[in-house]
Amino acid sequence: MAWNTDTAELAAVVAEFEERLPGFWWSIGQCSVGAHASCAVDGQGQQRGLLDNIKAGDPLDAGFHVDTVKGTPSEALRQVMMMALADPRVSAMASN
Repeated sequence: MAWNTDTAELAAVVAEFEERLPGFWWSIGQCSVGAHASCAVDGQGQQRGLLDNIKAGDPLDAGFHVDTVKGTPSEALRQVMMMALADPRVSAMASN
């Protein structure tokens, strides 16, 4: 089975993610069902202060996750980025 991943589109989304969410890690995957993406604050990165006083289970601790149906890795990464940016604590950091 060929995935036919649009690598130019994926590179553009990665660049956007890294610009808008510096100090966050990200990962993507793809299978026969669709694409998957996760991201979270890097505990050793430049945004590690977001983790101060965060309890287990909080999205900033557990991360943000997306599973698509027939989606592409680019779509999954963009969706998970938007989920993270929708968190007011992250959006406040991103606008600084």
